[in-house]
Amino acid sequence: MIRCGARPVAIRLTVCAARWVTPSAVPRRRRPGSSPRTRDDRAGPDRQLSPVGQQGCGSLARKLIQTTLMSTAQNVREHVERNPVRRFISPASIPGSRRAVDCEMSRLAAAGEVVRVRKGLYWKGPKTRAGMPLPRPSEVALEIAGLGSGPSGLSAAQSLGLSTQVPAIEQVAVAGRVPAPIVGVRFVSRSIERRIAGLHPVEVALLEVLRAGPGVVEAPWSDVAGAARRLAESGAIRPELLAQQLARDYHVAARGRFDELGLDQAVRA
Repeated sequence: MIRCGARPVAIRLTVCAARWVTPSAVPRRRRPGSSPRTRDDRAGPDRQLSPVGQQGCGSLARKLIQTTLMSTAQNVREHVERNPVRRFISPASIPGSRRAVDCEMSRLAAAGEVVRVRKGLYWKGPKTRAGMPLPRPSEVALEIAGLGSGPSGLSAAQSLGLSTQVPAIEQVAVAGRVPAPIVGVRFVSRSIERRIAGLHPVEVALLEVLRAGPGVVEAPWSDVAGAARRLAESGAIRPELLAQQLARDYHVAARGRFDELGLDQAVRA
């Protein structure tokens, strides 16, 4: 709306959109009386089309994808066969496309070759008539918790043979952050130094018994010293490394109980 003097004057503007045409989009003109040339004519009498031109990009791409999937599936099956019985298998440790590996692991689980424990974790157990038995919750918890983890509380005492009680809920000490919960398992967080030091589950169990004290042990406390000496003599635990871990720990009672075990004399002997 434009005002001209005292009267407003309406002006209609018409905008034409110009269409841009690329040179490749413009059709070429044929001479009058000439027949259209095919791809074989354009290639020439002495030239042959490449496989891409003969079969097309689509078919070659499909064949390439099928070959890749077949090779990945074969690698997954061989990886599962190489693993011994009663072993966890993580698809992330298998080379290949993640989607192809996950699909093949799902097929093997449907065929009864493995059992899916949770997302990203499978179990290869012994085959029975009733099917493949599932792993114990403690085994799953230790596999998920990773290096530097081990049983805690009453579970630690039961694993060391210091108690005959079977806990209703397994307790697992984790080095660092606690993972996602598992049915029948309770995680407790401990220092990340345990993972850096590479403690074994039996070493973590002894540390947890020293933290918990006589309350989780059915036998006399002197039996703990005897069990610790036997583990040290067999090489199952490393007393020097445990002493270093307890030196960084703020649990004063655990350090005092460790000194009472007399592991230095057992190692020297």
